[in-house]
Amino acid sequence: MNYWIFIANYWKLSDGQWVDSREIIRTRAGDKFWGLGERTPNRKALAKDDRV
Repeated sequence: MNYWIFIANYWKLSDGQWVDSREIIRTRAGDKFWGLGERTPNRKALAKDDRV
């Protein structure tokens, strides 16, 4: 099992409001989903049961 750190930034919505990065982390962790692009470093090293 490995431990990973993911980065979240503030996000601007289409209505001009900003979403705090802590809210993004809470939402993604709650959904158990974190989108990773094809060029994300170490993406292929992630394995089942790794921890964030």
